[in-house]
Amino acid sequence: MLFYNYMIRRYKRLDSSAGWLAHAMRMDRERFPKNSIRKLEAWKPLIFGYMKSHPELYSGCMDAFENCWEDYVKCEKSRLSRNSSRR
Repeated sequence: MLFYNYMIRRYKRLDSSAGWLAHAMRMDRERFPKNSIRKLEAWKPLIFGYMKSHPELYSGCMDAFENCWEDYVKCEKSRLSRNSSRR
């Protein structure tokens, strides 16, 4: 699952820092980087850099990004592990 999709599905209705990040991402859906599910650690600095270059949307969301990214990576690794064990 893409980080964008993960955030929107999981946090879009929450009144929290993660919810605010998901809201900002949704407002920026046309431009927000859509990562591949491979090479997750390579995508983190790209997405982080994109967010830093758009402070009008993401100011105050960087800590939420760090926490949500960690959760996202755990979720994806678990999902990929389950899928590979089913083969």
